[in-house]
Amino acid sequence: MLKRILLGLAIAAGLSLGLPDSARASIYLRITDDTTGDTGLLSNPGNGLVFTGPVGAFDVAFTLASSNSPGTPALGELDITNVRITFGALATTGNHTLTIKYGSDNFLNPVGDPLAYVDSASATWTSSINGDKMSFQSFFDANNTTGFGVGSPTAGFTLTSTGGPVFSIGQNDPAILVPRPLAQYSLSSIMTIVLNNHGVPSTGLSSSGNATTMNAVPEPASLAMMFSALPMVGFAAWRRRRAKA
Repeated sequence: MLKRILLGLAIAAGLSLGLPDSARASIYLRITDDTTGDTGLLSNPGNGLVFTGPVGAFDVAFTLASSNSPGTPALGELDITNVRITFGALATTGNHTLTIKYGSDNFLNPVGDPLAYVDSASATWTSSINGDKMSFQSFFDANNTTGFGVGSPTAGFTLTSTGGPVFSIGQNDPAILVPRPLAQYSLSSIMTIVLNNHGVPSTGLSSSGNATTMNAVPEPASLAMMFSALPMVGFAAWRRRRAKA
């Protein structure tokens, strides 16, 4: 199976030239499902990684990227974009669960104290049924641990489809304040997807997620306004729909 997995750089390797090894970022992930799917730990010594391949009952594709590079002092960001999840040849009827865990270490910026940590995600289902879900949660680790689900967590949330040919939704977590580490820190996120294979070939999910660390200069009540301006796929449209409701 691993021979069918394609890994590539999403951001030019030249961004890390001239940095000491201790300051160079790495990005890493592990994908599992509720059958036998397990990629094991995959990593790339840089700011991005592209994944395409089968994982158990699913065919999976997405791009990971972080802002962990020189010249990006304002924000620390970890993004998953261009997510495409469909059922593969091994899928049986009924619910299947896919879990994507990913992270990046050696973040140097921003430099304020405290920092505000926020996240958001959006999802679009095609040919889904009522109850298909995607859960999302992110973590800030002041100890710069290379791992998943370590450190201070956001509240986390679950997006749920109400069914139909196309259904889209998005959400963000409230900001949490964290002390600025004396050295580098790491970010990680966990995305869990539950899809029902009900015999419709086009059943699938497209999604994106973002975890951002920023200087907490504004009052905490103003952070949500700042965050809403970040370039989240589908997030602005969801906010507009919500305001009209």
